Amino acid sequence: MSASFSLLKNDEARELLIDLEEMRTDVLGAMNAIEGVPLGPEAFTSRLKRMNKQGKIPQEILGNILLVAKFRNKAVYESY
Repeated sequence: MSASFSLLKNDEARELLIDLEEMRTDVLGAMNAIEGVPLGPEAFTSRLKRMNKQGKIPQEILGNILLVAKFRNKAVYESY
């Protein structure tokens, strides 16, 4: 099977995408718990990096979240 495949055609991949979306939602919930809901639009990655610079998110956690976000974004884009 090719490394680039449609996630919509693969049940296992679809489940992975759902799991990644749930992880992202959990992270957003945690971010909102730490500093409240943002008043204006701010990109997910920008907000994470800002919170890291402010000392609200440790570097190790930032790295893990960014890795999950990268996989999630790739999965979303390949599903179209």
